[in-house]
Amino acid sequence: MRLPFFASVFAIAFLFVGSTTSHAGLMYLSLSAEGNPSNQVEVGESITISVTLNDIDPGWRVVWGVGMDLPENFSAATDFDFTPPMGRPLAQLSGINPLGNFGPEDFSTLMVSVPSNNSSTFSFSTTATSVGQSVFVAQGLAIGVGPGFGGISFVPLSAELTLDVQAPSSAPPSAAQTPEPSSLAIIGSLAGLTVLRRRRRG
Repeated sequence: MRLPFFASVFAIAFLFVGSTTSHAGLMYLSLSAEGNPSNQVEVGESITISVTLNDIDPGWRVVWGVGMDLPENFSAATDFDFTPPMGRPLAQLSGINPLGNFGPEDFSTLMVSVPSNNSSTFSFSTTATSVGQSVFVAQGLAIGVGPGFGGISFVPLSAELTLDVQAPSSAPPSAAQTPEPSSLAIIGSLAGLTVLRRRRRG
């Protein structure tokens, strides 16, 4: 059976470093909706989801991959942006999951961190298509290699983001701007009476 691409990279890194163990910081994965602290969106609204590996120790090189599972009421992921640029999507909306047992199937990514950075991230865009509570799920694995290959660290990754999708808001016209039919009738009657009184007096 053919090994997934990034699984092969991890296997090579493990064989090269050997059984030496150390740490690459308390690495953890996080998901966030950019510019949306309330985590509420409306149907038809597009959002950008950021996937970030945090707390990488300085000098460590980390290879990490995640599989993303998007909610059913969101469109397929588009507009991928990788920071640092050493990253790429491995598969999108296919039946083949390059992450093996490490992630869901909607799409998978492989990232390599820059040693001077303490985080590594990528983002993508998606659009809400129907109302409901929605959960984005990311699962994967990170392997860190220390400066001078002085150690190796394996960290399972998992994170979720819940968004509340609401119906589009529509502001009803103000009552002061649009009088009701009954109000129009009363105003018209009063105006007519005023005209008749002035004619009689004249």
